[in-house]
Amino acid sequence: MAIPIAQAQIDAANRLHVRCAQWSSTDRAFERLATGSPGWDRESCILKSAVINDLYSTRVFAIWRMAEHLTHVMANRPADEHDLAEAIASLPNAEGDAVERRHWSFASKVLHFFVDGDRYPICDSFCRIMVAYHLGLGGRVPDAGNPYRAFMANLERVRELSNIDASLRDLDRYMWLVGQYRDWLKKGDEAITNGELRGLFEDATVEVGRDTVPCPGKRRQSLCGALAGPRSLARRAELNEGRSPGHPPAAHQRCLGLAARSQALYLQPDLLAQTECSSLHASSATR
Repeated sequence: MAIPIAQAQIDAANRLHVRCAQWSSTDRAFERLATGSPGWDRESCILKSAVINDLYSTRVFAIWRMAEHLTHVMANRPADEHDLAEAIASLPNAEGDAVERRHWSFASKVLHFFVDGDRYPICDSFCRIMVAYHLGLGGRVPDAGNPYRAFMANLERVRELSNIDASLRDLDRYMWLVGQYRDWLKKGDEAITNGELRGLFEDATVEVGRDTVPCPGKRRQSLCGALAGPRSLARRAELNEGRSPGHPPAAHQRCLGLAARSQALYLQPDLLAQTECSSLHASSATR
């Protein structure tokens, strides 16, 4: 069963993005670079490749070779714009390399920030898993020949299903936040979570209270209730009760009560029966 995204969740993600100084400042830095260096000559490609790879951790180790490759691709763009990400992601192997790699995260971020953020969504591990979560089993369109094209189509299906006023950048913020939040919710301290977001998840201040819901337990933590919906609130209450024998029943009931009250705002009643999303296997929690 598909799970729509509520407009309140998108709004919460955008507010929390503003609160994350490192994340929002990095995005503004990319905008400044895109304005100041709009072309795709060798020097521009070196700059854009280096900052995307370093600040958004795309794990491209041959960055100089990638910059040369990006220069060539942008000077000889495919006729179909949907093939552009495939072309950038397909970095030719160096001599002696046996394994072919596709750098989807790098390619999608370059296109998102330096070509058109309203046409090219970011495709990283958290976004892929969240798209699968929202569309449910059998709800995704496959495309083995061009996985990025399939990702774009599936993300658009999520937006249409949800009937929300959200740009691709809005959706990306929501999916990255909630993707990491769900991993943190499941694994706790063992989750590979971006440090700035972990601080946000654990923040129990009044200023963050409109988008996070504090939940007492073995460790004082908070939930992005507005982001993740009542299912996750109830799940955290269950985890707290199971892990901490001394967890006060009143606190458990408080969490369930918050979940029930937020149900009308964030999810439809029949969606509470949905199973939890499978655990994330992201190699890095940084962007």
